[in-house]
Amino acid sequence: MKKTRSGNVRDAVTPAADADVFTAVFHTDGAYDVPDPILIGTPVCGTDVRIVDEDDRPVPPGAVGELRTTGWGLAEGYVGDPERTALSFTERAGEREYRTGDLVRWGADGRLRFLGRADRQVKIAGHRVELVDLERRIKERAGVLDAVVFLAGDRLCAAIKAEDGVLAEVRAEVEPGLAAYERPQRWRIVALAEIPTSPHGKVDRAALPAPPRRRSGVVGR
Repeated sequence: MKKTRSGNVRDAVTPAADADVFTAVFHTDGAYDVPDPILIGTPVCGTDVRIVDEDDRPVPPGAVGELRTTGWGLAEGYVGDPERTALSFTERAGEREYRTGDLVRWGADGRLRFLGRADRQVKIAGHRVELVDLERRIKERAGVLDAVVFLAGDRLCAAIKAEDGVLAEVRAEVEPGLAAYERPQRWRIVALAEIPTSPHGKVDRAALPAPPRRRSGVVGR
């Protein structure tokens, strides 16, 4: 997000690492004005996008799907990683296309909205669960500073950074709005330092330890 001389803020987005230039942009007056879900905006000149379902079929306006991009700004691939390049960069109707892995939808205003990552969807008891949505619900509660929801084996776990003594209250507020299969089976209050990060500063979910079954009443069932 970059502030221009006019005082407006321009958000320029390139999903993952697909493009040498930006894929979509939108303009706003400041960070306080950014809506939720986050706006990606509209494709820049020379770029085209598709939103498709799991079977590569276009989804109707307003429906959620994976963002695909094409255009002259598309990168050649991942340097030194031909296998990843082959998986992410494909051919469609004689044109190279990038599978972003980003879940988006077209808004009624004709702009794209970012809803999360396809690789953050999991299936539990045959049902699709959006981990990003669970994290958002937890983070909205008073006293919660951060939250990470992840799978440990076949168990859904929640690690939250929060004020002391709020875990039971958070669970009591969050769980009634969730289907039984969506409810984390284990909860744990953690220090920020206990949430591992990658070299890029993102949460390293593969390194997150599963909360223990029970410890001093801090974690749930």
